[in-house]
Amino acid sequence: CGAAMEGVLQGIRSIAFSQFYENNSLNELGFELAKEVVKFITPKVLNDEISLNQREFLNVNIPARTSKNFKGYTVVPAGKRTYATHATLNRNPRGIEYYWLGNAALEYEKGEPSDISKVNEGFATITPIKLNMTSYESLESLKGKFDAK
Repeated sequence: CGAAMEGVLQGIRSIAFSQFYENNSLNELGFELAKEVVKFITPKVLNDEISLNQREFLNVNIPARTSKNFKGYTVVPAGKRTYATHATLNRNPRGIEYYWLGNAALEYEKGEPSDISKVNEGFATITPIKLNMTSYESLESLKGKFDAK
């Protein structure tokens, strides 16, 4: 998502694509479905068939499926994810230490349909993302605390 965020901040229409995989499915499935999804969605965004507001981009998740088992496209909100990250100390063949950073199994809040629940069901999910990182909840409580004297 980072590159799409940066593109939008620079005024460039942007899409973030993520390929999901399970165990060894990336080696087994390749990127055939991903190619189809990218070819379907990209022209719609670049040719203005899809209206995006300023500082908005599309986040697209592609399921770990073959084209034959693909269920289609769905527009859903982003789900809340929890990552259990870890760092493992290793040593390369030259004896130099390095850390391998990785994510443990992805957890998500179940309930309402979301990008994670739907991609796990076999859909390519499309979520419009708007960049505005203002914490509106804190604006009022901070007003007056930083006034110049």
